[in-house]
Amino acid sequence: DHLADAVAAVVKPEEHKRGSFVVKEGEPGDKLYVVLSGRLEVRHDFAPGRSEPVAEMGEGAVFGEIALVRGGVRTRSVRALEKSILLGLAKADFERLVLTRMNRAAVEDAVQKVSFLERLELARHWSHATLTSFARRAKLQEYPDGGTVIQQGNNNHWFFIVYRGEMTVTKDNTELRRLQPGDTFGEMSLLFADSRRSASG
Repeated sequence: DHLADAVAAVVKPEEHKRGSFVVKEGEPGDKLYVVLSGRLEVRHDFAPGRSEPVAEMGEGAVFGEIALVRGGVRTRSVRALEKSILLGLAKADFERLVLTRMNRAAVEDAVQKVSFLERLELARHWSHATLTSFARRAKLQEYPDGGTVIQQGNNNHWFFIVYRGEMTVTKDNTELRRLQPGDTFGEMSLLFADSRRSASG
C-alpha cells in the first residue's frame, strides 16, 4: 500500500526514559505520536508548577493530533512511566500524507470531539482508543432554543452529552434539573427500554 509505505518512510522512532516528558503543556504542537511500547501518563497543569495525572496510555495509543490539526499549543503534558518507544509524525508530513487524502473538516470534527471528551469526568479514565472510538460514533446535533430532544412518553435509544448551551429536564411540565456542558442524559433509556425521560432546551 502506497500510503502505508509513505507513512513508514517518515515516522521517526523515539525512545523516552522513565520520568522524561515527551511533550509539555503549553509547548507548540508540531508532532503526532503513536505508542509502540511502554506506558505513559497524561498530566494537566492546574496551577503554576503544579500538575496532576488525568489518564494513562499504553501500546497503540495515539496523541498529539489535537494541536497538530488545530495548530496552537499542547493542552496536556505526557510523561513516560517506564521506558517507552514512540513513533513520531511531524506536522508537515501529517498534512501532506493525511489531510490530502481525508476531508479536513472530518478530521477536525473527530479531534474536536476527543478534545471535549478528554475534559469530562465521565471519560477521565477512558483509554485513548475508547475516546477515539466513541468520538467516531458520536454525532454533533444542534437544537433550537426551546426545542425538544426527548419527548416524555417516547422510547429513547440515544445517550446524550451536552456539548454547548443549557438544557432542562422536565416531567409533566415541571422542571427537574438543568443540564450544563458535560452533563449527560438518556442513559437510563438505554438500560431500561420502558424508561421515560424528557429534556427540552
